[in-house]
Amino acid sequence: MNLVDVLDKNSRLYPSDPAFVEVKPLSKEREEINWKQFNDRTSRLANALLHRKISKGDKVFLLGKNSMNWIEAYFAVMKTGAWVVPLNFRFTDDDIEYCAKVAEPAAFILADEFSKRMNHIRPNLPTVKKYVSIGRESLEGMENMEDLVQKSSPEFSGVELGDQDACGLYFTSGTTGAPKPVLVTHLNLMCAAISEATNHYLEQDDSLLMMPPLYHLAIGHLLGLMLVGGRTVLLTEKVSPKLIIENISGECISVVFLLVPWALDLIEALDKGVIEKKDHDLSSWRLTHMGAQPIPPSVVHRLKEYFPEMQYDTNYGLSE
Repeated sequence: MNLVDVLDKNSRLYPSDPAFVEVKPLSKEREEINWKQFNDRTSRLANALLHRKISKGDKVFLLGKNSMNWIEAYFAVMKTGAWVVPLNFRFTDDDIEYCAKVAEPAAFILADEFSKRMNHIRPNLPTVKKYVSIGRESLEGMENMEDLVQKSSPEFSGVELGDQDACGLYFTSGTTGAPKPVLVTHLNLMCAAISEATNHYLEQDDSLLMMPPLYHLAIGHLLGLMLVGGRTVLLTEKVSPKLIIENISGECISVVFLLVPWALDLIEALDKGVIEKKDHDLSSWRLTHMGAQPIPPSVVHRLKEYFPEMQYDTNYGLSE
C-alpha cells in the first residue's frame, strides 16, 4: 500500500468525512473538503497532467505557500508516477534556477502570487514544458489548475507504483551552500505515515492543526492523519497565539504541531492575560509536538503548567 492507495481507501470508507480544512483568518474564509471530493479532485488533476504528457519519472516543481490547492497538486503529481519537487517559497530566483538545473523538471505548478517572477526565470528553465497556476491569475502560456480540474474526469485508471519507486525530490534549505536534493520513495512516505500514526496513537476522529510550511517533510505530520482517515486543518495567511487557541477550540483540534517561537508567544500571551484559558473549550486538545530545532525543556515545562493533561512529544527528523 502507498499513499495513493490510502486516498482511494479513505474515499471509499469515509467519503463524506472531512479530509482537509483551510482557515484563512485575514480574508475570513473557511474551506472544507471531504475524502471523496479530495480524491476526485486529485484524480482529475492527475488525468490532466497525464494528458499533457507528464508521466512516471518526470519531475514536477511545486511552488506555493500552504493551501488546500497545494496539497491537491502534491498528491495529483504523485498519482501520475511523477516526482513532486516542492520548493521553498523563500527561494531566490537563483535558487530556483539552480534546482531546475539539478532536477530538470518537465512541469511547474505554482501559486499565482509567484507567477510574475516567472517572466524572467522561464527562459532559464528550458526543460519545463508545462506551467500550471494555482489561483485566479496566470501568465500567458500557463494553464489554470482549477480549469484543469473542472475539465478532467475523476475516473482514474491508475499508474503502477512500486514501493521503491521515487515519488519526491526535496531540496534542503541550502544554509551551508546550495540547496541539496533528497530523493524520497513511496515506501519512505508510507513509513513516515505509519510512524506518525503509531507514535501519536492517531485515530479517525483526530484532527491536526497544521501551520508549518508543507514544502519540506513536515508534511509527514499530516500523512499519519491521512492513514487513519483523520482531518487536517491548515491555518494559513497568519499565525498568532489568539488564532491558535481559537482554532483549537473552534475546530475541536486534538493534535497540534508547534514551532518553538509559536509556543513562546502562546506562553507569553497566557502569562499576560491576553488569552484566558477559561474563555475557550480546549478539552479536545490531547497532544502537542514540536521540532525543527532543539526544544528548551523550560518551554515544555511552561506549556505543561498551563495544560497539565496535554501529552507532549519532541520530533526529530531530517529530509535524508
